[in-house]
Amino acid sequence: SWDTLDRIMIGSAGHQRMAEAGNFSLMWTELPVAVRVNSSWMLLGRIDAYDPLRRELWELKTTSAWAHKNGKLPYEQHIWQVAIYRWMLRKNGLEPERVRILYMFRDARRSDWQWVDYDVTNKLPSDGEIEERVNSFVEQLKRALEQRDPSMLPLPDESERYKCEGCPWRNKCLALRQGQQLLVEV
Repeated sequence: SWDTLDRIMIGSAGHQRMAEAGNFSLMWTELPVAVRVNSSWMLLGRIDAYDPLRRELWELKTTSAWAHKNGKLPYEQHIWQVAIYRWMLRKNGLEPERVRILYMFRDARRSDWQWVDYDVTNKLPSDGEIEERVNSFVEQLKRALEQRDPSMLPLPDESERYKCEGCPWRNKCLALRQGQQLLVEV
């Protein structure tokens, strides 16, 4: 859709700007990170930007200017995402001191705010809460695989299905949820 293309283009431009910023400081962009959850599962992520000198973790998001004007930001799911990224970095020996979310507004006019960033460091859940959520998610996936039951997949509610648009696994999950395939271990 046009809206999806718009989000992709703005997101790509923002990622490019972060990569260019790395030329002026030490900024790792599109940083892959992995953590072993248990003996058979790994959690993989790709962090938008991390500055190891300033020990700052950055996540780039696109949203509407309306969300900013109406005090909806930062979104709780984005706080959880960066919290999990920080937890993953810590598990890999890095200690982010600050965690920030940069929101770029896809519908901003030139006379409006174009972006805003939030320091969410003090809003992050504890490492214990994060581990509990990650383990719960993995257990739900394991049960779905063991029982070969796609209805048990931990997908967003129908009202939030738009969140799946950018996911590379979207077509597999939604097809599974609709019963078009069987779950098999690989």
